[in-house]
Amino acid sequence: MELNETEQVVRKNVAVIHAPGQLSFLARKIFNVFLLNSYEELRDKRVHKLSVEVAKELTGYDSNDLKPIKAAIDQLISTKIEWSVLDSNQEEDEWVNTRYLSGGKIRRGMIYYEFSEFLTEKLHDPLVYANISIAVQRSLSGGHALSLYENCVRYRPRPGFPGGTGEWSLEQFRQLMGVDDKKLYSTFKRLNERLIKPAVADVNGHTNIRVTPVFVRKDQGRGYRGIRFEVENNPQLTLLDQVEHEEIRQTEIYKKLIDMGIEAVQALQWFTEYGEPYLAEKTTYVERQLQKDPDSVRNVGGYLTTAVKKDWKGSPGGKLAKKKKAGARAKKAKAVEAQVETQKQQQEETVAAIDAYLADLSPTDRKELEAACFAAKVQGNEIFEAKFKATGFDGFLGFVLRNFVAVDRLGIDP
Repeated sequence: MELNETEQVVRKNVAVIHAPGQLSFLARKIFNVFLLNSYEELRDKRVHKLSVEVAKELTGYDSNDLKPIKAAIDQLISTKIEWSVLDSNQEEDEWVNTRYLSGGKIRRGMIYYEFSEFLTEKLHDPLVYANISIAVQRSLSGGHALSLYENCVRYRPRPGFPGGTGEWSLEQFRQLMGVDDKKLYSTFKRLNERLIKPAVADVNGHTNIRVTPVFVRKDQGRGYRGIRFEVENNPQLTLLDQVEHEEIRQTEIYKKLIDMGIEAVQALQWFTEYGEPYLAEKTTYVERQLQKDPDSVRNVGGYLTTAVKKDWKGSPGGKLAKKKKAGARAKKAKAVEAQVETQKQQQEETVAAIDAYLADLSPTDRKELEAACFAAKVQGNEIFEAKFKATGFDGFLGFVLRNFVAVDRLGIDP
């Protein structure tokens, strides 16, 4: 079955995304699929399973050779990750050192895998999730592009926030991109030509965001000390509604699919591709067949899979349901595009209003504004205070000042 590009959302620990990565592109995709498949049972089961065929389908791996998949799983087991969780005062509250997977095996067409207990705790914490799109990751051509997407997508524009990352030093950026060949990317020129430009082009050409690198020069003006990215929605790509997986999991049809032997990740994919009415029709068809002749169906899950893919029953109802679903999806896409355009216009108006407000300030008024912002947003925050000593409100804290103007002086709700 050829997958459509309707987005599926993987919940992924923000700290894991920011951990220095040495994973291959396939290993990253397999980890995301594993997480989506086992999310419901993270705390209830130690070992999870997924069929090899479904894993291949969702990662875009089109080969019967399992050696690359085995190598990717082996890499997930052998690669260490560590991260720090900060409290509300930006101080280290917890340090964790573990691995992406604690074990895995392939047996009779099934992949069995388990996360470490430390990682499971974070993967199931709704306060530290970020959205990663399987449809997006399948379209990217390399791991550096996926790393860049993962680290920029959470900074998409929203009301009161124009979009954009903070500043990373070049060394921090190399770590985030998982660069382990320092000679290959040692100079800024090599880093820009061999990593930044290709990754930016890949993200801008295949994802729902557009990123623009902004290089930060050293204080002396020669060379660069860091990089940040402007992030905006990509108007060239159709934006489809992200499926609310929790709502899907509460439906009777989803529960029926699971009871009939369909894997969780496959059931979620079917909802996005076929729609609930079509799936209800096929489960009813299988149920009737089981009542009529139970012995004729040896593998209920396999039988249902064939019924779904081949539209068994021969009635036009299933095809009609798919056409209606496609029409509704296109209508939603247009509505989302209109909404994105409206939000973009609102954001531009907000930026213009802030610029006008700041431009009209006298030097004295500007000092009073910065003093008020410092007292409200910077004072007492060690990280912000350190940045203020280094660059004042000209660097990273420039965004904090502009946000303060929007909320406190212009009354714009972020």
